[in-house]
Amino acid sequence: MKDYLRLFRLVGDRVQWDLRTKASEAEVAQLISAHDLMTLVLRVSDVARGLCEFRQQSDREVELLFFGIDAQLEGQGLGRYFLSKCLTIAWARQPGRIWLRTDEFDSPKAVKLYASVGFSIFDRRYEDIAD
Repeated sequence: MKDYLRLFRLVGDRVQWDLRTKASEAEVAQLISAHDLMTLVLRVSDVARGLCEFRQQSDREVELLFFGIDAQLEGQGLGRYFLSKCLTIAWARQPGRIWLRTDEFDSPKAVKLYASVGFSIFDRRYEDIAD
C-alpha cells in the first residue's frame, strides 16, 4: 500500500491528484482492489515511475482514471510509450470506447498526448470545486 501511495504522489501531486491521498490506507486498499479496476505501472530500471488506472464502467465503456509519469521522465517519449501500451491492454477487453476526464490542473503536454493517441473532446463541463 505504501508503494502504491508513493507512486500515486510521485505522479499526481503536481496535478493535484488528491482523491486517494486524502483517504485512509484501508479505503485506498479497498478502492484499488476493486474487481473493475486495472492498475498498470511503468518501471524504469525496476523503479516504479508511472501509473495508469482504468475502471470498467460497463460492458462497453472503460474510463482512464489516472495516467501519469514521474516529471523527471517527461520529454523522453516514455509517456507516449506507456500510454500506448496501456491502451493496447485496455482495448483487448473490447470496450466500445475508452474515455477520460481532464481538467485545468493537467499538464498541457498531457492533453496533447491524449489527442495524439486518439482521444477527442466529446463533452465540456464547468464545475466549481470547493477547497
